[in-house]
Amino acid sequence: MAGEHLPEDIIVKILSNLPVKSLIQFRCVSKRWRSIVSDPQFARLQFKVASEQHTFSRRILLSSGTTSQFESLDLETPSPQANSSRSIRRPHLPFRPGSRVSLLCSCNGLVCVALDSTESFYIWNPSIGFTHRLPDPFDSSKERLSHYGFGYVSATDDYKLVLGADAVDGLPGEVEVLEIFSLRARSWRRIEADPEDCIPECQGVLLNEALHWINMMGHWYALVDLDEDELEVAEPFIIAFDLAREEFRKMPVPIIAKHNYGWTDVGVSCDGCLYVICSTQLESLEFWVMREYGEGDSWTKLFNLNTCEPPEQIMYLTPASAIVMLSTSLGLELVRIDHSEEKLGETSTVAARHMVPEHDMEMIGYEESLVWLSD
Repeated sequence: MAGEHLPEDIIVKILSNLPVKSLIQFRCVSKRWRSIVSDPQFARLQFKVASEQHTFSRRILLSSGTTSQFESLDLETPSPQANSSRSIRRPHLPFRPGSRVSLLCSCNGLVCVALDSTESFYIWNPSIGFTHRLPDPFDSSKERLSHYGFGYVSATDDYKLVLGADAVDGLPGEVEVLEIFSLRARSWRRIEADPEDCIPECQGVLLNEALHWINMMGHWYALVDLDEDELEVAEPFIIAFDLAREEFRKMPVPIIAKHNYGWTDVGVSCDGCLYVICSTQLESLEFWVMREYGEGDSWTKLFNLNTCEPPEQIMYLTPASAIVMLSTSLGLELVRIDHSEEKLGETSTVAARHMVPEHDMEMIGYEESLVWLSD
């Protein structure tokens, strides 16, 4: 083959610009190509190129909670309801039959899962079938996790998993303990969180090597009679956990969200901006993006979504559309909603739908990658 006579660096450069699905197929071309594509250094290069060029293949992983029921949906397919091999895949997990699998979080194409509640934790790449079991944390007997997150620290080339559970009795002022696994150190360590940080019960959203949650204690305090000074203290805010420093910091929410006591969520848009979703009324959700990370003045309203019920989950937000999960009488419905930057504030229109048959489905977004973790 002519490709066999090309210099190695030229082949690597060409292949690093190709999508993951093609690269997996090209492993069969020759032993040389298989060696290149299977190299962890090449996997990192390909992911870096895809990140810089915004050419990720973004997918949604759905699970009924058992190892035999998984679907991976392609968000780029024009019609998600088309049941085709291109849009829907059914990856397999190499776990014992009947195990309960919980999808926790993802980073760089790697998905963190918990087996049988919190019996054990795995890192899984559904694109290539790679799995890696983590050592058990200090307290593996927790019945459920209340908050968690997974991310990458570039300065030390390290992946970190953060786990947390409710403080004892859930009383204000309780010291909360976080358990952090470092892949580089291959060990767990514990740190204490300030009681004022009060991490919500959900997945931490990864951006700029930090995990983010929205603290809505202000919502609960507003349900009781407090004077204005006390209410000011209880305003909601975004709490960020720096994975490199292993420290917390607070970030502001949009002004409208400070006096909003409806449903609110935080996430990261596909163009790398932090966003929040808040409702002044149950029938309307407002999508806001932070154009400059950490700058409260950069919050910008993106669009409105009129809905009778708030979405169960926001999967992705792009400048052109949003992928949301709605609860209907027929089950969970995955909906892509198109909107326009030129029509800010107007009601968005539904572009495509995909029915999820079971109400107890779990789902998580991830990017296709070749990344795997060496022993």
